[in-house]
Amino acid sequence: MSRSLRPLVLAALFTTASLPAFALSAGDAADIARAQKVITQVLKVVEKYQQSTVTLQAPAPIAGSKGKYLLPYKADGQMTEWAGKILNVAASKIVGEKVGEKATEAVASKVPFGGLAGGLLKKKSKEVTAQAFLGGPEYLKKTSDLSFDNLTDYALYLHVQHSNSANYQQALAAAMALYPDLEGSFEGAIKNAYRTQAASAAKAAAAAAKTSN
Repeated sequence: MSRSLRPLVLAALFTTASLPAFALSAGDAADIARAQKVITQVLKVVEKYQQSTVTLQAPAPIAGSKGKYLLPYKADGQMTEWAGKILNVAASKIVGEKVGEKATEAVASKVPFGGLAGGLLKKKSKEVTAQAFLGGPEYLKKTSDLSFDNLTDYALYLHVQHSNSANYQQALAAAMALYPDLEGSFEGAIKNAYRTQAASAAKAAAAAAKTSN
């Protein structure tokens, strides 16, 4: 999901509680496809270390929703309410985009050099649309009970604790929709974790061998 659509997704997310469930749209399918791509890349990393004794440990999450990044899973292992709903915002997202476009066109037609500022105005209109839903952040926090302050630990926790969950692909897609930077950093976080753990294991083995000699 492009970064520019994030405000609309958030805005639409906070209205879905009163909307009927929608079938997955092309946009939703694209989010899941990107999650699947990330998962496939991570599996290649896992396969590389599968024959070794490297075992990753999940970092401890922050209890509650005070962290910067809210996990799509709750402490009991169930997917959060917001993660389940974020994949069903297609209709609201499309409506929001159309409203934003019309507002931008109206303002640009009455302001000198409006065409040049169109891109900025369109982005701003989407931000205002999201900000109009004042209960948004509260809803996210209310339906979350685990969080992290950085995406590296966030990604590692998801991989270690939930990569075998049946709904992992959907949960990861929802997390990437909420936090766009996760898509680009997820694979690297897992790869670095394996490298660091492998290096530590090799160092420990070398030290043990030296001691035995």
